[in-house]
Amino acid sequence: MKLEDNPIATTPKRSQVNFVVIYYFTIAAFVLVSIYPENRIWGLNQWAFLSQLWYILFISVSVLLPAFFWLTSRKIGASAKLKVRSIFESSKVYFVLSVVLICAMGICFYLLRAKMHFLGDGYLNLSSLASSNPYIKFSSYGTTQSHIWLKSILGNDGESSA
Repeated sequence: MKLEDNPIATTPKRSQVNFVVIYYFTIAAFVLVSIYPENRIWGLNQWAFLSQLWYILFISVSVLLPAFFWLTSRKIGASAKLKVRSIFESSKVYFVLSVVLICAMGICFYLLRAKMHFLGDGYLNLSSLASSNPYIKFSSYGTTQSHIWLKSILGNDGESSA
């Protein structure tokens, strides 16, 4: 395979720069929003509820991650990247990795469960789900139905199961 046919080697530098700029803007948004947790900006304020040690660790890793990938990608040759890519693109490896990942996430979901403190209408959704006849919003039919199925799989009725 020629170097020109390699999608990794021919990625334009401009798109890489754009990706890094957008990445750092996203990290900056996480940091800025986490300073004001009372605003509850969904999807961005997760770091506001971490301890200071984890907060500093997340920021440090996030800032250094692009540099790490840039350094490691320079040391790995284009042929090695193509070999790794061809291994992961085979359908058998993809299927096995998908099954292993789904099983691992299911085990983590079960073993690492914790008491949740919901903001907004989370308590209303939980109390509705705990009832014998839960309210299903038309706009979130699939989500609510999946919660009902998961509750029935887990067993018990009531709020603890919900």
